[in-house]
Amino acid sequence: MSWRTCLITLYLFCLSLKLGFTETNNNITAAIKSAGFKIVHRIRSDPDKSRGGGVGVIHRADIILTQVFLSHGATFESVSAKFKDKDGVNIFCACVYRPGVLSDAFFSDFDDFIGSIFVRFTKIVICGDLNIHLDNCRSKHATMFSDLISSYGLTQLVTDPTHRLGHLLDVVICS
Repeated sequence: MSWRTCLITLYLFCLSLKLGFTETNNNITAAIKSAGFKIVHRIRSDPDKSRGGGVGVIHRADIILTQVFLSHGATFESVSAKFKDKDGVNIFCACVYRPGVLSDAFFSDFDDFIGSIFVRFTKIVICGDLNIHLDNCRSKHATMFSDLISSYGLTQLVTDPTHRLGHLLDVVICS
């Protein structure tokens, strides 16, 4: 099966990139659009402009997706959007990326982020790379994260390692 055949069956895809998206090089965006998809993304602004990257939500062109602007602390990046399911109910989706050194401020920022979503939407999907070893049940940070999403009745669906060294760093969280 070719990648184009796989893409035809795909409706929505969240993407976190360390490299690729830049203000001046939009080859990735062009390739996405030429395959019949659209993208809502936030390009990472790197002070030395050498890295690029960012977060994005890719969707089939026939899905009407509207970007949702939510403010949050500086401990992670996000891009958010909403679309309607077959019954006309809004579904919120976000792609998040948490770079750098993990601090307790992230948990406060992420709590505020989820709280602002929770009052507006009942169907929620949050995907991304949090760079937290969620597979380590003795980790303070893994426990804090699990407790945080559980307090909103959200579920983390990813259970297998997502990193080449065997850790679970990526999430698909939903209501």
